[in-house]
Formats: sequence, C-alpha cells, structure tokens
Amino acid sequence: MPLPLNGSRHTFRAVILPYHPGSTAGLYFNSVVRLLASLALLLTVGVVAAQPGPGAPLTLGDARAHADRIAHDDAIVASKQADALTQVHAARDRALAIDELRHALSEPALGGARSIEDGAERELQARAGLSFADVRGSGGRAWRRCLDLVRSEHVRGDDATDCIRSAAADTWGSGLALVALAIPPPAVSYASAEEQLRVHPGDAGALRDLAALQLATADYEGTMARLQPLRGTYDVDLTVAVALLGLGRLDEAEAVLVALVLREPARPEAHFNLAELADTRRYESPKRAWITTQDWRAFIHFRAFLCARGAMTLRSTLDSWRLAADGAEMAEHRLTGGSHWWWATDAARPRPFLAQDLLPPHMRDDEGARTGPSSTCAEVMSSAAINGTSASSDGADRARLPLPKGCACRAAAGERTDAAVPLAAVAIALALARRRLSRPASSAAVGHE
Repeated sequence: MPLPLNGSRHTFRAVILPYHPGSTAGLYFNSVVRLLASLALLLTVGVVAAQPGPGAPLTLGDARAHADRIAHDDAIVASKQADALTQVHAARDRALAIDELRHALSEPALGGARSIEDGAERELQARAGLSFADVRGSGGRAWRRCLDLVRSEHVRGDDATDCIRSAAADTWGSGLALVALAIPPPAVSYASAEEQLRVHPGDAGALRDLAALQLATADYEGTMARLQPLRGTYDVDLTVAVALLGLGRLDEAEAVLVALVLREPARPEAHFNLAELADTRRYESPKRAWITTQDWRAFIHFRAFLCARGAMTLRSTLDSWRLAADGAEMAEHRLTGGSHWWWATDAARPRPFLAQDLLPPHMRDDEGARTGPSSTCAEVMSSAAINGTSASSDGADRARLPLPKGCACRAAAGERTDAAVPLAAVAIALALARRRLSRPASSAAVGHE
C-alpha cells in the first residue's frame, strides 16, 4: 500500500471534474478510463516484479563534483560571515548532495550506479573528507544537521521547510504539523519576542509569539513547554496538538483535538486538523474497516470545517478552504464510489455534500445549485459532534464509526485493499487531467482566505 510522503496526503492530492453520464464525451471518457485502468494493472504487476535497474556509472568527475559541492557547503555553514538563510540553504544543498551519492552507492538492482570508477572514493575523501561508508550512513544526519541550524537560528522559508520535512521523514505523521492550523508566527523576529518576554515576564502575548515561532521551526518540544502556562484556551491547546503531531504522537494529538471539538464545536480549526489526521491515519493499517473508519472521520470533519469556516480566526499560508473541500470530495468518493463531481455513467448523479456558497468556486455548478446539497450544516455539525469524536485506538480493535448509507467500502476487518490502489490512482489522474483541460476560464480562480 503506497504511503504519502512523511504522513501527509498533500504530496499527491487530486481533484475531480464532473462529466455528464449521458453525453458522448462522458461515455468515451469512461471507456478510456477503464481501458487505461486495465493497462495500469498489468503494468503494476510488471513493476512489482521488476526492480528499477542500474543507474548511470559513478565517475571520477561525478565524485569530484559532489565532493566540491559538499566542501563548499560545509565552508558556508561554518562561516561566521554568512547569514542564517544562506547557511540553511547550504546545509540543505549539502544534504541533497549526500542523498544523491547515497543513491548512487546503493545496489544497482535498486537504481544505484551500474559501476564506480576507480579512485572515486579517494576523490571524495581528499576533497570533502568523506568515505563511501560515511556517505551511506550520513543521509539522516545531514538533514538533522540542517534542522538543528533551522531551530537554532529560527529560520523560516522553503529551505527550512525542506529540512524540517526531510529530517523527520522517519517519524510517521510528522508532516501534518506543516499543514495543520495553529497559532500563526508573528511578523517579528525571535529576538524581538524574547526581548518582549524579558521586559514583561509571563506576558501571554510574548509566550504565544515565541511558541508560534518555535512551532514554525519544528521546535515542537519547545513549543509545548512555552505554552504550558497558557493551557486551557482553544488556540493554545490547538497549537499543542499540532506540536504533538510534529513529534509523531498522533494518539495524544487526536485526544486534544477531540476534546476541542467537544468543547467548542463551532470553531473550525480543530475540525480541519482532525480531518487531516484521519486522512493520514487511514494508511496505518491494511484492514478495510480501519481505512473506511478514517475516511468517514475525514469526510465528517472536512465538511464541519467548511460549515464553520466563517468563524475561523487562525489563518495559514495554505488555502484551507480548497484543501478541505477537495479532501471531503475524495473521502466521499472512497466511501461511496462516487460524488457529485465524479460518478459512473450508469448511476444517478449524487447531490453535492454541501450548499454551493460553502464550496470554493472550482466546485460550484448549475446542477448542484438546482438539486441542492445532500446535507445541511446542522446535520453536518451534529454528525461531527456525535460520530466524529471517538478517538482512534492503538490496539488491534480500531475504533469504528457508523458508516454512511450506500458506503461501498464495507468489508471484513481483515480484508486488504492494496489491489484497488493502482486502478483508483489511474482513474483519479485521468480525471485530474480532464478537469484541467475542461475547466472554464471563469471558474479557474481559487477562493483564497
């Protein structure tokens, strides 16, 4: 079963476009999907049976280039003249160079170099002070070195985010901390916030600012310690839950988020984070009952976020409106086999799961406005409070929630779902391509918050 990178589905999110069942284009499109899905299954069998094969040879020139790149980056990181942003960029580039060498040094059958030219290791040692053994064992260390620099210098930006994500790649679910809603970092430096706290010890605003800056640089334990005196308020507890996600303590984070939903169900942020968590936790077990339960939880809480979105006070750089709407549509499709935006030619088109004004512009259409939604926000919020707040379990008996009528995913608890993944992936990819090609210009804009 393929897993999303670092426990976050956003690395392969797809969006679906409706096609009309009775139209000629819809019939042709459906036939093409079925044909390509069958071909994908055959190709998947071949890919599973075959290994990537050997890559390009590792030559002396390649070894010199990588060694010089690593040595140059080492010099920048150690330099007292370079600013923090430049140092983090160099640390990230160094980690990438080492990763490239590690891949070349892997087994040829796994994609490594088909041959290594004599003297390549000597060049690497002479220019960068690294042996092949050092390279094979230093990939994770290189990324953690970059992360340490991000934390110590309180650096933010794309390079810092790459270091955070890659350094925690072996911590399941930690990538959720990069997309979850929490107290946003202030437009002040860490030093300014520290000075504010020094002048006004115990100041709640300064503590929040420092904690948000620490969260943005993946200092999750520091974030929790900083916020401990302020526990009990919605925003603070929400941010603590995100820090727990960053540490991979998913059960603890889920318990905090469930408590927030029960305490303040009209606030949208905890619904969004719970939905993202469920959308990730569906990959923790191959059992169909567990996967379906998590899909249902994601569907419940994504819709609840959309209903309560007007009360949102914590903003992020991500378009949470679109992420939640697309996430709900994908969860609905996994549960029922269709949605208002993607359905079989021999079935009636489902109604949209929410009213048009609650959906982002790219999901609105005349048919949805005519038929109306399948659920009201009163029903959605009630379902989120009643059915969406049973915490997941670490044991063999995973928590199970009431499933929606018509759910196509009911199966025995031990049934695996791996075989269905290639076909669904092809169908989703084709639908995504069709949406991009067919979307009218007037609906191409995305509604940002």
